[in-house]
Amino acid sequence: MVKIDIISGFLGAGKTTLIKKLLEEVFKGEKIVLIENEFGEIGIDGGFLKESGIQINELNAGCICCSLVGDFRTALQQVVEQYHPDRIVIEPSGVGKLSDVTRAVEGVAEHLDVQLNSFVTVADVNKVKMYMKNFGEFYDDQISHASCILLSRTQTASEEKVAAAVALLREKNPTATIVTTAWDHLTGEQILKAMSTKDDFKAELIAMAAKANEEHAHEDEEEEHEHHHHDHEEEHDHEGHCCHHHHDEDEDDHDHDHLGTVTEIDEHVWTAPANAAAITRQFGEVLAELDGANGERYRANAEKYAEEIDALDGEFHAFFDSLPDRTIVFGDRFPLRYFAEEFDLRYYAAFPGCSTQTEPSAATIAFLTDKVREEGISTVWYIEFSNHLVADAIAEAAGAETAMFHTCHNVSPDELAGGETYVTLMRGNLERLRAHLNER
Repeated sequence: MVKIDIISGFLGAGKTTLIKKLLEEVFKGEKIVLIENEFGEIGIDGGFLKESGIQINELNAGCICCSLVGDFRTALQQVVEQYHPDRIVIEPSGVGKLSDVTRAVEGVAEHLDVQLNSFVTVADVNKVKMYMKNFGEFYDDQISHASCILLSRTQTASEEKVAAAVALLREKNPTATIVTTAWDHLTGEQILKAMSTKDDFKAELIAMAAKANEEHAHEDEEEEHEHHHHDHEEEHDHEGHCCHHHHDEDEDDHDHDHLGTVTEIDEHVWTAPANAAAITRQFGEVLAELDGANGERYRANAEKYAEEIDALDGEFHAFFDSLPDRTIVFGDRFPLRYFAEEFDLRYYAAFPGCSTQTEPSAATIAFLTDKVREEGISTVWYIEFSNHLVADAIAEAAGAETAMFHTCHNVSPDELAGGETYVTLMRGNLERLRAHLNER
């Protein structure tokens, strides 16, 4: 029988820290397979996993909650049959629904010798109120479907903060075990016991935790006092840049997250049609120099196509000039700096630039969700060949739609075979912008 543990939670909640603690303290000697996907937290050190003999099976098709029926079940079956593990630890996307994951595992269990051992949610004690406010049913799903809720960062939170968080969690899930004791005061075995218990608080665990807290209270008093202050970083709203900072006025401790802005060089100059037209004309000149006998033909063809782009550029300008509000929200990477600057757009994006080495924090997603709600934004955008998981999450939480913006960076074989060009792809963008932005 293969045990399966699902450890969910929003980005930054502490899932990776928890998994490492369990691997180091409890799962030694077991054959473990860790299944995670691309929207997980900062990856567990590969060297550590290799030394522990732990296999990582990454599902690259996006959120396992969305590609579940096909890819997930196949992947899980392959893991069981190929590796014959003692235990499988599943770390879903930070914005995935726990209910979807548990149902999928239970469905797989009908055909494989596996047992759903635990399905837990890690919740940052400082963010519970904020996430419930910003994400509604999306965050509630992770809370209400957990057999155990592990509160993180309680070591630096006041008793009042912890009590308030527990009260909110109890409203959504009256039966789950809720662990409030700081993790460094608990062993991995104690945490695993709580995770695997479907009942309410265990008196033994509470007693142990209380004793540990009492023993450390005096020696840690001065240090803990220092930890309770909150750094207030200056926040900037960069108009026309990736202004996805977060400020939650309802939090009494006034946590401020400075999430950064687009500072990297954006090489996608062609996203501004005016630049694309200039590049086309330059191509004509270069080709004419290389093949002088046909120079005039190159120049004429380049000029003809550049004029098509110029005309399209005029249509974009006319459209945006007609809008009272030029705000757009991208729940995705944002390789559209030149497009935004050309048409004087105010934009918010989940990712700073187009780097694949970054992921949005939960605070960023919460900020964007609030922005969509507050400003009545009808559409959250994503780019081509994206799994658009983050865009879907924001749109679902805010009651908006999603739509694709083609950056003309990647072209599929079908698009190529169908004769798609820069002009046709950009015209498609214009049509989608007209359809969605005119709804506001």
